[in-house]
Formats: sequence, structure tokens, C-alpha cells
Amino acid sequence: MKPFMRLSPVCALLLLSALVSGEDHQGTFMPGHSPFPAFSGSGELMVVFRDSGDRLGLAGFRGARPEFTTRALSGRLLTEAPVLRKDGSGGLWAAWAEESLSGNEIRLARVQARRTETVRKIRIGTDFPVSLDLAFDRANQPWLAFVLCSSAGYSVGVQPPRGGRRRTIASTRMEVSCVRLAAGPTHFWVFWTQDGPGRSELLAASWIGDGSAFSSPEPIAPASGSPRLFLQAATGRNGLPWLVWSGFDGNDYEIRVARGRGTDWTAESPITSNEDQDIFPSLTILPDGNPLVVWQRSAPGSAKILARRRSAGAWSREMILAAPASPLSRPVRADADAGRIGLAWEEGGSVRTAIIESAALAGLPAPGRPAASSKKFLKETAVEDTYIGFGDSITYGVIDNQYAPDRGYIPRLETLLRTRFGAASIVNEGWPGEITVNGMGRLGLVLAAHPARYFLLMEGTNDVIFSDIAMSATAFHLERMIARTLGAGAYPVMATIIPRSDWRWNQTFFRNRILSLNAMIRALAQNLNLPLVEQFNAFYNYPEAEGGWQSLLSDKVHPTDEGYEIMTQTWYDEIIDLPFGPASPAVERTTQRSLFLSRPVNNLSWAHNPKVLNPTVLIGYNIFRKEDSSLEEEFTFLMRYTLTGDVQRLNYADATIDPARRYRYRLQAVSREGAEGPLSEVIHD
Repeated sequence: MKPFMRLSPVCALLLLSALVSGEDHQGTFMPGHSPFPAFSGSGELMVVFRDSGDRLGLAGFRGARPEFTTRALSGRLLTEAPVLRKDGSGGLWAAWAEESLSGNEIRLARVQARRTETVRKIRIGTDFPVSLDLAFDRANQPWLAFVLCSSAGYSVGVQPPRGGRRRTIASTRMEVSCVRLAAGPTHFWVFWTQDGPGRSELLAASWIGDGSAFSSPEPIAPASGSPRLFLQAATGRNGLPWLVWSGFDGNDYEIRVARGRGTDWTAESPITSNEDQDIFPSLTILPDGNPLVVWQRSAPGSAKILARRRSAGAWSREMILAAPASPLSRPVRADADAGRIGLAWEEGGSVRTAIIESAALAGLPAPGRPAASSKKFLKETAVEDTYIGFGDSITYGVIDNQYAPDRGYIPRLETLLRTRFGAASIVNEGWPGEITVNGMGRLGLVLAAHPARYFLLMEGTNDVIFSDIAMSATAFHLERMIARTLGAGAYPVMATIIPRSDWRWNQTFFRNRILSLNAMIRALAQNLNLPLVEQFNAFYNYPEAEGGWQSLLSDKVHPTDEGYEIMTQTWYDEIIDLPFGPASPAVERTTQRSLFLSRPVNNLSWAHNPKVLNPTVLIGYNIFRKEDSSLEEEFTFLMRYTLTGDVQRLNYADATIDPARRYRYRLQAVSREGAEGPLSEVIHD
């Protein structure tokens, strides 16, 4: 999906006094995606990128404006970003993967005279190149590492120089989303992450001296229950590698580092700590041999490109390098050379660059104090007839690659719900170009700003095309969003993502990512007893006689008007059958009498929500209880009240109470599909 910018078609860039003096440092919008920078031997900042035709592009910069741009240097790119590296003699090499008439290929090329000269082709047939990297050995020869996906699973491979035999160093059924190379005087390391539900592994294999094989994979750190994203590697002055990635701390992502010590690794440690999302780390080695970490910190509606450098065994304070207008959906990358730092990133569908003097880093401003947490939010403030539509550009409303929020599903659905229920308001919180990790970052403020009762979640389309994000990581992000939504007192309704008809659909790898993510979304809804809206099936099963599902897409990704109409009806059909919370719940302490027994009971009474026009969609109500004096926040499940017949006023006598104690209750409707609705207000006896 194209990364649209919602706030402004022209995104102001803040580049600070550290930029090269005498230039126009507001930068140039050069159309392109996923840039990768490196300084040439002559001091020019070169950038390879994906052009608007999904081909390889090359540009050169002395300042903020490109001196040249060359496009269409390849067939259609398969990897999200090409790679550009400098060898020990100052020569530049590029690596990428592309489609060809003979099948998929990985290519290695020298960058010379503003062109690329291919020196090696690695034919991989129908296997899909998920990730690749490039590094140089002590003889200044290029090595390639890559991840391939096939019907057998994922494999990590290495192509040595001079026609050496290609080696597979690991194979797995887990998702391998990222591979990185690092070269030292005596060692060559390959690093990668592999992920599955509830497990993320960071592994390495090494080649020692003139050996003939890589070592067996070994863990760098203990397996994690949450994803490790955007791994980067580089070799320090001492010939040992540094690693940096984004790791989840239980609330958000922070930047974490580890380094080699020869025979083992330091424990991973964070270099950020805040409540925003710290993602997309880039790692480069400064001329003094110390690492510089550059990354993005995203907050709702804003972002900063930050850096920390290491010196004398300690990390510097954080420094602001740039401030894009809104959170980025692709990594920022950095390279260092002869006292300068070159940056490249994608913003609003364009490549942006900056050149910063290393000596000026110390004078750059530090970021302000992070915004206060927005997680605390009174559950009682949720407004029953208010909904939030949350997602990316498909939620916001885009047709033919143009903003069209008035023609998206949200205004159409609002009209239908008002007709059905008499009152309804849907807040449009679609954010074009968003990936789920950024969605997770802005969710807290969205929930605080709009205390809605219902939360309509459909997101993940952009994650699919970014192969550095495992689909299990996307599912993890969605699960965290659901947990935060429930904690804020809103009731989530999940939707599968729709198919796409661009070239990626014809690549088994991307098609399977869509299918896999949707399977995880279905499992998540089932495990959490939440309603599921089958948007994928609604599109995919559209009759061929009426044009088939492809006819519902305006630009091969976003719906047409008819597509949004189908989407609206699919949301509507599920929402009208939601297990809406009970109306007018009450409890009264009374005495239950019989011929031989008299005992106190709590009589609970309630009615179906007025929105439940067809009570047969419900199977019953869950009743939860806790003692009034209990310090525990959680209520305990008491029983399931099963519906029988067409009863409008419902009652239950709780005879398991202690007469000397007082109790609180909450009720919850349950649909026949097992979806459990929002909890009622708390009632006291």
C-alpha cells in the first residue's frame, strides 16, 4: 500500500544546525521508496531506492539536492529495500532481488559512473527472497546473505565470493524476516531473527578464518515471548560485532543492543526508555570506531529521527537529527564516513536525505519529555452510541489512490446504524500508510480522545508488504491493541484484511502472508471470544458473474465505491448481531422463602439492550461477582445464565452469598457464536 500522508501534502522537515552549512537543507522530494544510503570513495552520498515503477533507482547527493537520479536499473524488485555497501577500497556495491523471465534472481552489482554493473546473478527459481545483506571479507571480496521462502519453509543462505558454493546454514518452519552480515578480521557472522506465535529467536552462525563451513546456529539471547524487529549489525573497531533491534518492554518498543565479546555476547540492554514507539534502528560505525544508532520515535501524529553514539564505554544523550511530519512506515538508514553522517528515509512516498557533520552531533537538541501515559482512562466514560473505526488508508477512505473519506465505509456505516438504532457516531481514525507497530503507538491517545463503546479494528495490509515484519509480529501487535482497548472500556470488533490484486498477489509469498495473517486474526478473535467481521471472504467470494473480487478494487489495493459498499454491509451485518451489553441491570438483597427454608439471596434483574432487536442471536449472559470489600480489581465468573424462550425482563437469584457480606456484579451478553459482549456497569447489592 502506498504510504499516504494525512496531515499535509507537503511535509515540513526540521533539519537542524548540524547539517552541512550553506545548503538548502529543507531537502528535495524525490519520488521513491525504501532508500538505502552509503558514502562513495569520493565523498558523495549515494542512495539506492525503489522507484515508482518498483524498479531499482540510484541517486547521488553532495548536499540536500540530488546531483543525479537514474531509474529503472532492474526488473521489478522483490525485496522491499535494495542494499548499498562500501568495500574497503571505497567502492560501492549494491544487492537486490528481482523478477526475471527465468525466475526470481538475487543480483550483486558494482556501482560505477552513476550506473550499476551486475557481476553476479543467483537464480532462486520460485523461491522468494525475504531479506538480504552484503558485507566484505578481509580480502575485500563481497559475501551475500539471504533468506528464502519456499513451500518447505524458510532457509538462511550465504553466497561466498569468487564463485564459491552457495551454503544453506539454517532451515525452519518459523518465519525468518531479517538477515544481517558482519565481517571482522578473523570471523564472518550471519545473524537472523525467526518468529512464531509467542516466541522470537535471535540467532547467529559464524565462519572462522579460512574454514570451509559455518558453525551451527546459536542463540545470541534467550528466546523472547514478544517480537524482535528490524535487526541491524555492524563491526566495531575491535573486529567484534554490534547488534541493535527493537524489542517490546510490555508496553511499547524500545531500542536494544548487544555486542560480541569474542566467545560470547553481552546481555541485551535497552538504550531507550519511554512510552512511545522506538523503532527502525540503523547502526553505523563512526570513524573513531564507535557505534552510532539512529532510529525513529513515533508518537500519535508526529515522529522524530533520533541518535545516540557510544564513546568511552557509555552512550551519549539522545539527539534529534530530523522531525518528519508524521510517523514513518519504512526504516530510516544511516552511513558514516570521514566526519559526516548521511541519512535517508521515505516520507510521503518520497526519498529524503540529510548530511550531518559528526562534530556537530554534540550541539544537537535533545527530545523533550515524552507525553504522559494515556493508558489510564475511565471505563465509565465510554459512550454507548459512539464507535471508532481504526486502521490504515482502507479505513480512512481512499479510492484510485486519492483521499475519499466521504466515500469510505465509515460514513456509509454510520448512516445504516442510525437508521437501525436511531443514534450512532463513528470516529474516523484511519491513518494512511500505517503499519501496526505505529497503530499500537497511537492507540492510547485515540482511546483517550474518543471514549467510544465500540472499536472497529482492521489493520495489517501495510505489514504484509514489509517483509521485515513477521506476520506473527503483526498478530502480536493486534492482540496488544485489543488488550489496551478492552482495558480502556471499549469493545473491539476485529476484521480480516481484504485481498489485493497488484503484482504481489501473484507472488505466493505475499499471498500466503495475507492468508496467514487472516488465519491469525480469526484465531485471535476466537481465543478472545470476540466478534469477527470476514471482510476477506466478503471480497474474495464476490460473484465472478458480477466481475469477481478484483472488480471491487479501484487501484488494486483500495476498494471501489462498490467495494466500500460491500465492506459497509459486511460490518453492518456483524454489528447488528453484536452481544450488546444488558440494559438497566439491578440487584436487590431479598429473602427467599420456602416451606422448610428461609435464606438471603441477591436478585439480579436486567433487560436486553434495545439494540438487540432479535434476542435469538444471544445464547445467554455471563454473570461476574466480587465481594464489595475485596481489594482485587478483577471480578470472578459466577455462572452462565442461559436464555430460554422470548423473555424480555431477565432475572437470576444468587443464593451463594454470605449474608454478612456485600457484593458487586457485572453482566455480559454472549452470542450464539461464542462472542462475549462488553461488560455492564457495576451494580451493588
